Amino acid sequence: MARFVIAGLVALSVAACGALAACGDGDQRAGEPPANLPRLEGTWQATGTVERSNAADQPPGTELERRWLFFRKCRSGRCALWLTRQSADVYEQAPVERTARGLRAVFTRSTIGCNTARTGTLDRVFEISPTADGRGLTARETGDGSYPGCTEDGSDGTVSSVLRWTIEKVSDECPTLTACRMTE
Repeated sequence: MARFVIAGLVALSVAACGALAACGDGDQRAGEPPANLPRLEGTWQATGTVERSNAADQPPGTELERRWLFFRKCRSGRCALWLTRQSADVYEQAPVERTARGLRAVFTRSTIGCNTARTGTLDRVFEISPTADGRGLTARETGDGSYPGCTEDGSDGTVSSVLRWTIEKVSDECPTLTACRMTE
């Protein structure tokens, strides 16, 4: 049986932590999240639709299913909200910032080149907002990547995409993954 790996979102409840300020993440004061942001701690199911893309493997209209997990990561006594998410080929983690409209997570990783040792960069930005009823989340993902030497003529290739996500809570529980409660 294939092992279904969870990637996702875990956080402190905004209601319980007073917009996270009382939970020790004083470094993240970019904005106050909306009052109807749901309790984030737990496992979420994300369904995405590609709206725009120049990638051959994900044309517009492609639907994706992923698990997300919000969690709190602490370093030297200071805690912050993080998101772990499953992508097509890896599991990614990024810190989550509060904004006036909701939350924002930026994932950045290196990409491999084609017939070259040079590497490129893939950036994915998630703007996450509560649904109107405050029970779920929606997100807009914008992605831009560079892939050295990966076009037919050997020049650097680029990929650009926009996806829309609908995210529904699966469980308040955090599965037994090391990402659930991370302290450094």
